[in-house]
Amino acid sequence: MRLLMARYGDEKSCFISYDKALWTFRVTGGANERSNETLMEAFGVNEHVPAFLLGEQSIPFRLPDYYGLGNEDEASIYVSNSRRAWEQTPGALEWLKDMRRTTGREA
Repeated sequence: MRLLMARYGDEKSCFISYDKALWTFRVTGGANERSNETLMEAFGVNEHVPAFLLGEQSIPFRLPDYYGLGNEDEASIYVSNSRRAWEQTPGALEWLKDMRRTTGREA
């Protein structure tokens, strides 16, 4: 992951932003200033991802063929590929939910 961040860390897609937040959460020991900051950045890149990750919105049966940066289609594609990593990271979904509530970004 470190190599990916070095190579693509400035890319502004939810794929990099949310993976970076999850990776930071994992390697820094959970919720802390650094991981919270990366998650806040990810919220700014695509606000739709949390609703899909938390099961508040369903991923379409057929994924879209294309997407726009920051839209629901991008979020659904990201979550269809990355949901498992979030689910298998202890505390990650709770952290996501808490951060969204704390920052007033709840649906």
